[in-house]
Amino acid sequence: MKTSKKPDSVTRDCGFLSEQLIVKLAELALSKISPDRLDLGKFRKRLFSELETVGILVNEPSIPMLYQRTQDLLGLSKEKINDLTETTEIFPVICYAVLEDWLKENSSLIVLHQGYYNFSGEERAPSFIIVNGLKIPDRMHILAKYAGEPVFLKVLCDKRAMNIGVSGESSPALIGELQQRVKGRVVKEFKGKTINHNLETVELKSYKREQLIYPSKLGKKIDDLLVVFNRWKQSDKVARWGYLFIGNPGTGKTTVGGLIHGNKGECTFMYCPAGEISSNDINQIFSMAKTLAPTILQIDDVDLIAKDRSDGDSSCTSALMENLDGLGEDSKIFVVLTTNDPAAIEDAIINRAGRVSGKIIFSDFGSCLAELLLKHAENYGLKVSEETTRKALEEQEKAIGDFTPDEAKNICERLYLLHGTETQLTSTHLIEAIDEVYSAFHDPDVLKRFTRNGKTKNAPKQPDVPEYI
Repeated sequence: MKTSKKPDSVTRDCGFLSEQLIVKLAELALSKISPDRLDLGKFRKRLFSELETVGILVNEPSIPMLYQRTQDLLGLSKEKINDLTETTEIFPVICYAVLEDWLKENSSLIVLHQGYYNFSGEERAPSFIIVNGLKIPDRMHILAKYAGEPVFLKVLCDKRAMNIGVSGESSPALIGELQQRVKGRVVKEFKGKTINHNLETVELKSYKREQLIYPSKLGKKIDDLLVVFNRWKQSDKVARWGYLFIGNPGTGKTTVGGLIHGNKGECTFMYCPAGEISSNDINQIFSMAKTLAPTILQIDDVDLIAKDRSDGDSSCTSALMENLDGLGEDSKIFVVLTTNDPAAIEDAIINRAGRVSGKIIFSDFGSCLAELLLKHAENYGLKVSEETTRKALEEQEKAIGDFTPDEAKNICERLYLLHGTETQLTSTHLIEAIDEVYSAFHDPDVLKRFTRNGKTKNAPKQPDVPEYI
């Protein structure tokens, strides 16, 4: 080593201790960075060089255990590994079980060593996560031979996905074979089922058309949707299709997804609330939808991941647009997107027929409020006649045009809890319950008393639908 001056023993010892401390602190600070972006070896080399320029001599640390084993078993030095071709891919978590089975075969992929190491390459105790009943290590290294060629595998896992990096001349072929094996397992276990983006089984309620009440204009659109969906299932002429459902919370957007679910037949149904997914999840979701096709893909509250690109971070928006564009004629996917804030959605998504095939606005439930109340009254066993119900709606003085199906249910729940099933309900009973619901959810004078982040909470209104919808 070259030095600018010869340090005394105290300086040298302090320098060595400082170096160790700096390295450990740096490892801690950098531990959350993907290993694909972090080269700790280069960091150490640069650190030693910088310390040397100020006259501090440091001892080169011994070779970490992981790289010693790589040298012994594969004949590859750490430097040689860094020079090898590396292929990285993100897989669903089920890939761990697939990889385990492949290693047990001892066929094209022969494991020589499997262990747990930190970013420095030193051995560490394994830590595990539980996903879908599987006990999976969050970090693992595998030294193996693939088709006779040495390969070095780095596996990182969380509850959402597995990141596998393979170093070796045959790494592209290994990743390709692993992709095919994972695809086969996913199709075998999940095709035709109802799942979420983590490939977990979802209990989604199904509905029949006669169970649901809509205003006449909206009802006609729902009927047409069912005709379109059933023809889409049976035809090969239209591969991709889909809708954007727009409406306030409680207007039944997700319920129509349940109506489609009740008619899904042998299709796979993927239910993915946008609040639970990231930009990386979006890529995985569409990849799985293609693998499990024909697929119905429902993403609720899509405005959370399809924000106008001028509003800041657009990674989710870009990922969604790219994947919607990537649905070609070989992608048998029926996409359902829901939102209560269409004005927040990127214009290039909401206003392009190639990305959204049709839009349905859920509103005007005040026109069928009597039918909704009578249906829920029957479900709760309330004693109330149709004549009394319609009379109450005519006599009450509140603006009920924006009432939702959920609020109609709330009215009947309130009547049941107050009066039970033995009381013969009058129009006065109904008017009092309607007044309570109006006051709780619609009265602007009441809502102005509540604030959120210093801002007044306004009374709900119909969604701000851009003029072009």
